[in-house]
Amino acid sequence: MSFVNYFISIQIFFLAAITRAQGLDFGQQDSADVVSPESLFPFANMTLIIFSIYLVCGITLLAYFLLKNRPKWVPPVILENFPTSAKVAITLTLIAYGLVHFFALLEVYLVTKTSFKSASEYFFYMKLPKLAATSHAHFFGHGTMYLLTSLIFIFSKLNEFWKIAFICLALSAGLLDVPSWWAIKYGGGGYELFSSFAGAMSVLGWGYMAIRILYEIWWSELFRRNA
Repeated sequence: MSFVNYFISIQIFFLAAITRAQGLDFGQQDSADVVSPESLFPFANMTLIIFSIYLVCGITLLAYFLLKNRPKWVPPVILENFPTSAKVAITLTLIAYGLVHFFALLEVYLVTKTSFKSASEYFFYMKLPKLAATSHAHFFGHGTMYLLTSLIFIFSKLNEFWKIAFICLALSAGLLDVPSWWAIKYGGGGYELFSSFAGAMSVLGWGYMAIRILYEIWWSELFRRNA
């Protein structure tokens, strides 16, 4: 993932440097003074180029992970054999992570449907320091939450290919979501589709891992032993 994060750093640094050099802050622009798409998004073409390069690099990296030859690996211990204390800790943690997703979806709805008319309007008026801080927090929280879930998920009985697929799906969501915010701010509302797609990737990838984990650690505990 360091390869992808490298391109994220370039994107953030490059856009921030240009904005500062030209004294621009879209968050302080008066919409009444805007008379053309070019004045709204003067970096639209540059954003398209950077985002396209970033997207191609990310897809290439994911393809490498999925198509790479993988030696067969058998977990030394499977989820259903975890001690009850570990099962309880994992279950409560996944419930907390589920609430994180719920409130994230609620926040998106309130911001884009109540406070603002759309995501593009929300990011247009967001100041650069706020966007950078939000990106930092999101990358850290997203990476930590999905990493911990993935490290538990690898002890499931699922085939190694599908483990990699769902891990990549979940962790790649944040790597697509945050850059799409920058693209929306500097390139326009056309990039909202990528943010929505990233949200779907996040819910599907993490959701499946969480359900699979809970199924394997409690199915034998609650049902098979009573059979």
